[in-house]
Amino acid sequence: MILFALITGTALLLFAGIDPGAEGRGTSALIPLMVLLLIGSGGIISMLSPYSAEVYPTRLRGTGSGFAAGSSKVGGILAPPLTAMVLSAVPGFSLISIIAAGPVLLSALVVLVAGIETRDRALEEMTMPAIPNPKQELS
Repeated sequence: MILFALITGTALLLFAGIDPGAEGRGTSALIPLMVLLLIGSGGIISMLSPYSAEVYPTRLRGTGSGFAAGSSKVGGILAPPLTAMVLSAVPGFSLISIIAAGPVLLSALVVLVAGIETRDRALEEMTMPAIPNPKQELS
């Protein structure tokens, strides 16, 4: 998930730096950057539902994964008109790419720092609180 977020953020920052199509420059970079952006964002979307279902405790799993899925749908509804508003005010990809890259790169950092590794782990192992050793002395 972190890798796909970094790919997406990098593609967006490259869009901002190159601004393909602005004044006829950088048009050869448009298709490769779009492919990179689609790979990264597609990877995030495809991993979001399974990851959120794994990391929430059992009693919150439905609510948590539903919230994650709903948030991605709300973003899909709100992003196009907001993007159109920004593009109509400031032509080119630079500003909108920077605006979009910020939350994506921040999410990569949050998952890196606070995310739970789920590979090769049972759901019970990830959601059960640590049970203290009864023989351990309390201080």
